Amino acid sequence: MNESERHHHPSGGSIKDRRGLLILLAMMAATLTTAAWGVEIAPKSPQELAEIADEIVLGVVESRSMEQTTNEEWLERKFTYQVRVEEDSEKGGLKQGDVIQVKAANRRWIGPDPMPPSGTGHFPLPIVGELARFHLVDISGDDAYMVVIPNGVELSRDADATDPRRIGDLPPEPAMPEEETPAEEADRDPFGWDVLLVLLAIPLVVGGLRQKGRPRLVLLLVASVMLAGAITIVLV
Repeated sequence: MNESERHHHPSGGSIKDRRGLLILLAMMAATLTTAAWGVEIAPKSPQELAEIADEIVLGVVESRSMEQTTNEEWLERKFTYQVRVEEDSEKGGLKQGDVIQVKAANRRWIGPDPMPPSGTGHFPLPIVGELARFHLVDISGDDAYMVVIPNGVELSRDADATDPRRIGDLPPEPAMPEEETPAEEADRDPFGWDVLLVLLAIPLVVGGLRQKGRPRLVLLLVASVMLAGAITIVLV
């Protein structure tokens, strides 16, 4: 071995390249381990989403298509969104007015046994007509983007994240008006106690006005009590 070979040391650039390669391999190994064990991926922080994303855009969902498959254990849904970019990309090269294809996926356990520890895909997901912030990864070889998993879609503050339409289910049926019970129907009887009290009070008022002195006061007082009772029944 000559003198130059004996004292050769790797350059700083090669050390950095090797370190970067090791970090990349470690991340790939962690991802593969997570997938193999089926562990749910924890939501990413805003900083993590920003670092991973190739594009960060504010966009409106113009349309959505869904592909659904099922087996004995899982209901799996793949979504393709057509998104119109509302502002120039916060990160990346997309411009206002661009229309892009965005892909996401979600699945739900339908097996007879308790659900094992497993990932369920993207959540939350947008619905048609909604404005949202998308953290996207460019899909190599495909004219589309993938949402960063699991929480790469940021909804507006007033959006209902539990809306079943987000994962492809039907919207909840509107609540039907409750049927009236016999007691409620009786309360609506046009000849209830309130009506009877009014009908009885009228002749007392008329008769009281024709009287003088104490009889007049007594009849009007009784009629007033009846009318007050009728009003109370109506209000209650």
